[in-house]
Amino acid sequence: MKQLIAALMALILALTGAQTAPARTDAALTAFSFNHGGMSMDQIFSYAVYGRDGRMLADFDLYCRYEIEGVELDAADVEALRELIDENDLWSWNGFQKSNSYVLDGDSFGLSASFADGTELSAWGSNAYPKGYSAGAQAICAYFEALMEKYGIDPERMEMVGSE
Repeated sequence: MKQLIAALMALILALTGAQTAPARTDAALTAFSFNHGGMSMDQIFSYAVYGRDGRMLADFDLYCRYEIEGVELDAADVEALRELIDENDLWSWNGFQKSNSYVLDGDSFGLSASFADGTELSAWGSNAYPKGYSAGAQAICAYFEALMEKYGIDPERMEMVGSE
């Protein structure tokens, strides 16, 4: 009987679109990405952090013009990103998948994070956003802008992708 009730509850949650409580973990961050799309090039960017050969690296793809890849991060950089996830409750975004079909232009976002214990955090939206999106997105952008400053990355002083 308990199994039947549990199955019915799961079916009701699935049919109504209700989400279960977001997964949380204290495990180490192993990968992170955030992308933003929009109607103009200055609204299009993506940031990524990932592990390779025992190192944590960051990539920046900015405004359809600049690609900066393989910036090596130190442990403090990675821990600061891990803390950003908790402090801005990006966990509450987990499972968010919505699109506002009434908006013909606008913007979109995607977020993913992976952790050492296998926990995954994932969200996306097109002209639809989870609670706390504005503050969270601003914190993410500020974090990656601070990384660029720390590591002396100035996209405006770099050659554009595809230029000779």
